[in-house]
Amino acid sequence: MSDDVIERVAREMQSLSLTSWEMIEKESQAAYLLMARVAIAAMREPTLAMTNNGWESWWDNQEMVLAWQAMIDAALGERQ
Repeated sequence: MSDDVIERVAREMQSLSLTSWEMIEKESQAAYLLMARVAIAAMREPTLAMTNNGWESWWDNQEMVLAWQAMIDAALGERQ
């Protein structure tokens, strides 16, 4: 599942070019996959605005942060 999320982000990043995902070289696909993984990892720590806005739907801010981190870790394949 984590590879699905990473590839989805990579394809979205690459879609800004005029070439389709299937038409780019494997090395370019690998570079986009790496950039996507780095971008997802950069979102691991929620911003204050994210936690404040999420507060309305979560009773404990710290638990919300842990849940967010667990979801990002799962997307990166670091949790099952």
